[in-house]
Amino acid sequence: NPNPIPITPMASPAPHPAPHLPPPPPPKGSPPSLGGQHAVGAALHYIALHCIALHCIPLHCMPCSAVLVVSTPSGLHHSSFPSTFSCWLHLLRSARRSVDVASFYWTMSNNDTNTTEQTAAPVNSGVLWGQWEQWGGLWGTLCCVMGGPIADLWGLCPTGAAVRMVDVGRLAGGVLHTKLWVVDGAHVYLGSANMDWRSLTQVKELGVALYNCSIAAQDVAKVFEAYWALGAPNASIPRPWPGNFSTSFNMETPLRLRLNGTPTALYFSSSPPSFCAAGRTPDLQAVLGVINSARSFIDVAVMSYLPASEFQRHNRFWPPIDDALRRAVFERGVRLKLLLGCWAHSKAAMFPFIKSLAAISDNRTGYSAQVVSVSCQIVSHRGNKGGLVAQGEHWGVGNGVTGGSGSDMSVSRADHGEGGRP
Repeated sequence: NPNPIPITPMASPAPHPAPHLPPPPPPKGSPPSLGGQHAVGAALHYIALHCIALHCIPLHCMPCSAVLVVSTPSGLHHSSFPSTFSCWLHLLRSARRSVDVASFYWTMSNNDTNTTEQTAAPVNSGVLWGQWEQWGGLWGTLCCVMGGPIADLWGLCPTGAAVRMVDVGRLAGGVLHTKLWVVDGAHVYLGSANMDWRSLTQVKELGVALYNCSIAAQDVAKVFEAYWALGAPNASIPRPWPGNFSTSFNMETPLRLRLNGTPTALYFSSSPPSFCAAGRTPDLQAVLGVINSARSFIDVAVMSYLPASEFQRHNRFWPPIDDALRRAVFERGVRLKLLLGCWAHSKAAMFPFIKSLAAISDNRTGYSAQVVSVSCQIVSHRGNKGGLVAQGEHWGVGNGVTGGSGSDMSVSRADHGEGGRP
């Protein structure tokens, strides 16, 4: 029985900079040390990543840690894992040079509801939002989707933040569904939480924070820089993407490092495929790779489950993930658990499909497929999003496979053969 990567609960981060943080920021007016828009910095990052991939330098010696973070709706039992709120606050207070954020939309204050909602107070009172406004001379780049509510975001411009909006609908169809932070080129947040006060206090969310992992951070920063480039006026998708956006870390050749003291292989994927530079694994391929590698169990937590397209004029049947799950149960005897939300906006077409999936279980055949839907009586408590665990070794979290733009991270133990596979 393989042991999972020890991503263990940790106490909420202290409000002071953690050890191993980068040096103080350069004098005000100096160029930022990160950012693909600066050719020299991008070239150095590119060379460093490829040197490590080619074993030109030893395996990463710097300490690197991963922490699961969650958001729990107010009124429910809180998890032993640190909150998304504490993670974001810690990253902001630790920032010394740059904070790059890609997000779907921004509603960090409660101005969009015109109410006195108490659960918005920790954000609206200035604990988190005030931290953004205290950037002063920090160099920060923020990326947000065209057309979403972003009134809060423009309030950061006087602090020196730069903002670009990516019209994914025009470029590829869909929306920018990524929720990604890169801080000082060393720390990363990737998860399901929107830049929305409800994602901190009223919605169940799941994410991961990587601390002191500069090589991983610089690789995922290329995903951010791709969004940044596509946010330029009249931008078009490069065909092919320039070499400084490419990566050597993917499903076939993952990044190898020690994560929480455990030999680990990880890589970042992205979608849609047209947003992926050379070497980047598309999200769908990454998700199917995790499912197909499972030999014991697969646990999935999502907001909704429907093997079809949504939000299109003519929705179509789309079974790749559903087929892979059923094949894992039928052909390899994998135990499947699917947790999803059930609320006022759940599609009626979802229920026949999940009943069909659960019907695979049979005492005579020994197949195991459990489906649990969590009823959300309060509309704002929209259920869990964004997690997949397979075999106790492979773990993925993120947003987006098709119908928009997203990013994911896949992690596996690196002491079970080539590519981290069991």
